[in-house]
Amino acid sequence: MLAFILAAVCFAGQVEAAFGNADETLLRRLYAEAPTRSDSLLALFRLIPLTGDASLLEGLPSKLEASSPARELAWLSALWGFRAQQAGLLRKPTYGAASIRLIEAAERVDRDDPWVLLISGQSYLYRPSILGGSSETALARFERLVQELTAAPECGLPVLEARIWVWMGLSKGGRPDADSLRAALLATDPPPRYRTWLEQGP
Repeated sequence: MLAFILAAVCFAGQVEAAFGNADETLLRRLYAEAPTRSDSLLALFRLIPLTGDASLLEGLPSKLEASSPARELAWLSALWGFRAQQAGLLRKPTYGAASIRLIEAAERVDRDDPWVLLISGQSYLYRPSILGGSSETALARFERLVQELTAAPECGLPVLEARIWVWMGLSKGGRPDADSLRAALLATDPPPRYRTWLEQGP
Protein backbone atom coordinates (compact mmCIF):
# COMPACT_ATOMS: atom_id res chain seq x y z
CA MET A 1 0.00 0.00 0.00
CA LEU A 2 2.85 2.37 0.87
CA ALA A 3 4.34 1.76 -2.55
CA PHE A 4 1.23 3.23 -4.16
CA ILE A 5 1.65 6.43 -2.13
CA LEU A 6 5.39 6.71 -2.75
CA ALA A 7 4.80 6.18 -6.47
CA ALA A 8 2.58 9.25 -6.67
CA VAL A 9 5.17 11.36 -8.50
CA CYS A 10 2.81 12.63 -11.20
CA PHE A 11 -0.80 13.80 -11.14
CA ALA A 12 -1.97 10.39 -12.39
CA GLY A 13 0.02 8.78 -9.59
CA GLN A 14 -1.64 11.00 -7.01
CA VAL A 15 -5.04 10.08 -8.43
CA GLU A 16 -4.14 6.40 -8.36
CA ALA A 17 -2.94 6.57 -4.75
CA ALA A 18 -6.20 8.24 -3.70
CA PHE A 19 -8.27 5.73 -5.67
CA GLY A 20 -6.38 2.67 -4.46
CA ASN A 21 -6.80 3.79 -0.86
CA ALA A 22 -10.48 4.69 -1.42
CA ASP A 23 -9.77 8.26 -0.29
CA GLU A 24 -12.83 10.06 -1.66
CA THR A 25 -11.94 13.40 -0.06
CA LEU A 26 -8.49 13.52 -1.65
CA LEU A 27 -9.79 12.31 -4.99
CA ARG A 28 -12.47 15.01 -5.07
CA ARG A 29 -9.83 17.61 -4.28
CA LEU A 30 -7.57 16.35 -7.06
CA TYR A 31 -10.50 16.47 -9.48
CA ALA A 32 -11.32 20.04 -8.46
CA GLU A 33 -7.68 21.10 -8.83
CA ALA A 34 -6.90 19.18 -12.04
CA PRO A 35 -4.62 21.45 -14.10
CA THR A 36 -5.56 20.10 -17.54
CA ARG A 37 -8.52 18.52 -19.31
CA SER A 38 -6.63 15.25 -19.46
CA ASP A 39 -6.05 15.29 -15.70
CA SER A 40 -9.69 16.20 -15.10
CA LEU A 41 -10.97 13.31 -17.22
CA LEU A 42 -8.65 10.87 -15.46
CA ALA A 43 -9.67 12.06 -12.00
CA LEU A 44 -13.35 11.83 -12.92
CA PHE A 45 -12.79 8.36 -14.38
CA ARG A 46 -11.50 7.28 -10.96
CA LEU A 47 -13.99 9.30 -8.91
CA ILE A 48 -17.24 7.99 -10.41
CA PRO A 49 -16.81 4.28 -9.57
CA LEU A 50 -15.61 5.21 -6.10
CA THR A 51 -18.52 7.54 -5.27
CA GLY A 52 -21.34 6.73 -7.70
CA ASP A 53 -22.02 10.48 -7.79
CA ALA A 54 -24.07 10.87 -10.98
CA SER A 55 -24.19 14.65 -10.59
CA LEU A 56 -20.53 14.77 -11.62
CA LEU A 57 -21.52 13.52 -15.08
CA GLU A 58 -23.92 16.36 -15.84
CA GLY A 59 -22.80 18.38 -18.85
CA LEU A 60 -20.46 15.61 -20.01
CA PRO A 61 -19.38 16.23 -23.64
CA SER A 62 -20.25 13.49 -26.12
CA LYS A 63 -17.20 14.11 -28.31
CA LEU A 64 -13.77 15.74 -28.35
CA GLU A 65 -11.67 17.38 -31.04
CA ALA A 66 -10.33 15.08 -33.76
CA SER A 67 -6.80 15.82 -32.54
CA SER A 68 -7.52 14.64 -28.99
CA PRO A 69 -5.20 12.03 -27.44
CA ALA A 70 -6.44 8.46 -27.48
CA ARG A 71 -6.52 8.23 -23.70
CA GLU A 72 -8.77 11.28 -23.37
CA LEU A 73 -11.23 9.67 -25.78
CA ALA A 74 -11.01 6.44 -23.77
CA TRP A 75 -11.63 8.15 -20.43
CA LEU A 76 -14.61 9.99 -21.89
CA SER A 77 -15.89 6.68 -23.29
CA ALA A 78 -15.72 5.16 -19.81
CA LEU A 79 -17.59 8.11 -18.33
CA TRP A 80 -20.40 7.65 -20.85
CA GLY A 81 -20.35 3.97 -19.95
CA PHE A 82 -20.83 4.88 -16.28
CA ARG A 83 -23.64 7.21 -17.30
CA ALA A 84 -25.30 4.41 -19.28
CA GLN A 85 -25.14 2.12 -16.24
CA GLN A 86 -26.94 4.73 -14.13
CA ALA A 87 -29.48 5.79 -16.79
CA GLY A 88 -33.09 4.72 -17.17
CA LEU A 89 -34.17 2.39 -19.96
CA LEU A 90 -34.95 5.20 -22.41
CA ARG A 91 -31.53 6.84 -22.24
CA LYS A 92 -29.36 3.79 -21.66
CA PRO A 93 -29.01 2.89 -25.40
CA THR A 94 -28.06 6.47 -26.34
CA TYR A 95 -25.44 6.75 -23.63
CA GLY A 96 -24.10 3.29 -24.38
CA ALA A 97 -23.77 4.12 -28.07
CA ALA A 98 -21.83 7.28 -27.20
CA SER A 99 -19.44 5.20 -25.10
CA ILE A 100 -18.86 2.71 -27.92
CA ARG A 101 -18.28 5.47 -30.50
CA LEU A 102 -15.69 7.09 -28.27
CA ILE A 103 -13.71 3.94 -27.52
CA GLU A 104 -13.71 3.08 -31.22
CA ALA A 105 -12.37 6.56 -31.93
CA ALA A 106 -9.69 6.06 -29.28
CA GLU A 107 -8.61 2.79 -30.87
CA ARG A 108 -8.28 4.47 -34.25
CA VAL A 109 -5.89 6.99 -32.71
CA ASP A 110 -3.76 4.56 -30.66
CA ARG A 111 -5.08 1.09 -29.92
CA ASP A 112 -1.92 0.22 -27.93
CA ASP A 113 -2.19 3.07 -25.41
CA PRO A 114 -2.48 1.39 -21.97
CA TRP A 115 -5.60 3.36 -21.03
CA VAL A 116 -7.22 2.47 -24.35
CA LEU A 117 -6.45 -1.21 -23.78
CA LEU A 118 -7.97 -1.03 -20.29
CA ILE A 119 -11.17 0.76 -21.23
CA SER A 120 -11.62 -1.13 -24.49
CA GLY A 121 -11.42 -4.36 -22.50
CA GLN A 122 -13.94 -3.04 -19.99
CA SER A 123 -16.25 -2.05 -22.84
CA TYR A 124 -16.15 -5.52 -24.38
CA LEU A 125 -16.60 -7.12 -20.97
CA TYR A 126 -19.74 -5.20 -20.04
CA ARG A 127 -21.54 -4.39 -23.27
CA PRO A 128 -24.30 -6.81 -24.42
CA SER A 129 -23.26 -9.51 -26.88
CA ILE A 130 -25.71 -8.10 -29.43
CA LEU A 131 -23.52 -4.96 -29.45
CA GLY A 132 -20.29 -6.91 -29.79
CA GLY A 133 -19.63 -7.72 -26.15
CA SER A 134 -17.22 -10.60 -25.65
CA SER A 135 -15.39 -11.82 -22.55
CA GLU A 136 -12.73 -13.41 -24.77
CA THR A 137 -12.05 -10.15 -26.61
CA ALA A 138 -11.97 -8.34 -23.28
CA LEU A 139 -9.54 -10.88 -21.84
CA ALA A 140 -7.20 -10.47 -24.81
CA ARG A 141 -7.14 -6.70 -24.21
CA PHE A 142 -6.40 -7.13 -20.50
CA GLU A 143 -3.65 -9.68 -21.11
CA ARG A 144 -2.07 -7.34 -23.65
CA LEU A 145 -2.30 -4.55 -21.07
CA VAL A 146 -0.40 -6.64 -18.52
CA GLN A 147 2.34 -7.20 -21.10
CA GLU A 148 2.52 -3.50 -21.95
CA LEU A 149 2.67 -2.38 -18.31
CA THR A 150 5.26 -5.01 -17.43
CA ALA A 151 7.47 -3.78 -20.27
CA ALA A 152 6.85 -0.07 -19.74
CA PRO A 153 5.12 1.04 -16.50
CA GLU A 154 2.47 3.75 -16.85
CA CYS A 155 2.17 6.29 -14.03
CA GLY A 156 -1.30 5.96 -12.53
CA LEU A 157 -2.11 2.54 -13.98
CA PRO A 158 -0.59 -0.28 -11.89
CA VAL A 159 -0.05 -3.72 -13.33
CA LEU A 160 -2.03 -5.02 -10.32
CA GLU A 161 -5.14 -3.38 -11.72
CA ALA A 162 -4.53 -4.92 -15.13
CA ARG A 163 -4.17 -8.36 -13.54
CA ILE A 164 -7.42 -7.85 -11.64
CA TRP A 165 -9.16 -7.20 -14.95
CA VAL A 166 -7.58 -10.35 -16.36
CA TRP A 167 -9.22 -12.16 -13.45
CA MET A 168 -12.52 -10.48 -14.29
CA GLY A 169 -12.25 -11.65 -17.90
CA LEU A 170 -11.42 -15.18 -16.81
CA SER A 171 -14.27 -15.17 -14.30
CA LYS A 172 -16.89 -13.88 -16.71
CA GLY A 173 -15.75 -16.40 -19.29
CA GLY A 174 -16.15 -19.23 -16.79
CA ARG A 175 -12.46 -20.13 -16.93
CA PRO A 176 -11.26 -22.55 -14.21
CA ASP A 177 -8.03 -20.59 -13.60
CA ALA A 178 -9.94 -17.52 -12.39
CA ASP A 179 -10.01 -18.63 -8.75
CA SER A 180 -6.29 -19.31 -8.52
CA LEU A 181 -5.45 -15.90 -9.98
CA ARG A 182 -7.83 -14.20 -7.55
CA ALA A 183 -6.17 -15.99 -4.61
CA ALA A 184 -2.72 -14.97 -5.84
CA LEU A 185 -3.77 -11.34 -6.18
CA LEU A 186 -5.33 -11.26 -2.71
CA ALA A 187 -2.09 -12.69 -1.32
CA THR A 188 -0.24 -9.55 -2.48
CA ASP A 189 -2.09 -7.50 0.18
CA PRO A 190 -3.58 -5.05 -2.34
CA PRO A 191 -4.73 -1.54 -1.37
CA PRO A 192 -8.31 -1.28 -0.03
CA ARG A 193 -10.08 -0.45 -3.30
CA TYR A 194 -8.45 -3.33 -5.16
CA ARG A 195 -9.13 -5.73 -2.32
CA THR A 196 -12.80 -4.74 -2.51
CA TRP A 197 -12.77 -5.46 -6.24
CA LEU A 198 -11.31 -8.91 -5.65
CA GLU A 199 -13.81 -9.66 -2.90
CA GLN A 200 -16.92 -8.17 -4.52
CA GLY A 201 -16.07 -7.45 -8.17
CA PRO A 202 -15.40 -4.00 -9.70
